[in-house]
Amino acid sequence: GKTIACLRGHQGNIGCVAFSPNGKYLATGSWDNTVILWNTENWQVLFRLEGHRKRVEGIAFDPKSEMLATASWDQSVKIWSVENGNEISKQNDLGYPLTSVAFLNNEKEIAVGAWDNTIKIVDFKTGYVIRNLEGHFGKVLAVKISPDGKYLASGSEDMLAKIWDL
Repeated sequence: GKTIACLRGHQGNIGCVAFSPNGKYLATGSWDNTVILWNTENWQVLFRLEGHRKRVEGIAFDPKSEMLATASWDQSVKIWSVENGNEISKQNDLGYPLTSVAFLNNEKEIAVGAWDNTIKIVDFKTGYVIRNLEGHFGKVLAVKISPDGKYLASGSEDMLAKIWDL
């Protein structure tokens, strides 16, 4: 393939990218502590999302393409409105730097990979950690939810990919 767009706007390395399920948006997370939401029709900036204090390492859209979750080394997760770029909710101080994030299909929970070797299931409406999935022996670097919402896959510095029954 050939390059169709070169998107400039961050002042640091881009560590994570995600397309929305409806294909209308691209989100980029950067080591400059920001997220940019791009319009995929013309590749213009829709919103520059600021609020993290350290680099953004995880980014994910909800299944309806209405919300964007961001996970950062500042130990926080933020949920943003795709419609207006406003912060909807946040969970500060999850105890460790965060590396990845994914929406569960129930429209109220997210899975977050962390440096404490766990996956945290967080109710993003209340901000509470509902449970910790333990079993990795290294930092959890990646989390994804299966399309049917039944499983969570995680990848870790322990060189293992694990499948979790939700």
